[in-house]
Amino acid sequence: MANKQPLVTFLFPTGGETVSGVLPITVQATDPDGKIAWVYLVQSDPLTAKHVTIAKLPGNDTGLYTFDWDTTTVPDGLRLLSAAAIDNGGKRMVDRAWIIIKNTV
Repeated sequence: MANKQPLVTFLFPTGGETVSGVLPITVQATDPDGKIAWVYLVQSDPLTAKHVTIAKLPGNDTGLYTFDWDTTTVPDGLRLLSAAAIDNGGKRMVDRAWIIIKNTV
């Protein structure tokens, strides 16, 4: 039987939010025929095309993955958050959410 792709979804943020300070990122990741091995959280700056891994979270039994990201470590502006779920068979699925960081007034 072929290995099926995992499923991954941003629960927060879901996209379009303007955020500041510490952002509590929550992702749900499940695998229909196995286990999640890792969930990677990546932030990308569309102006510079720079991608930075902000968290590498090991698989768990709940399917919920959370990470508190300090947005003051990057300049204000548009960011693309990506969550990549990788299952124990090496299959991968990605979900994305656009956010706006605004820490300065």
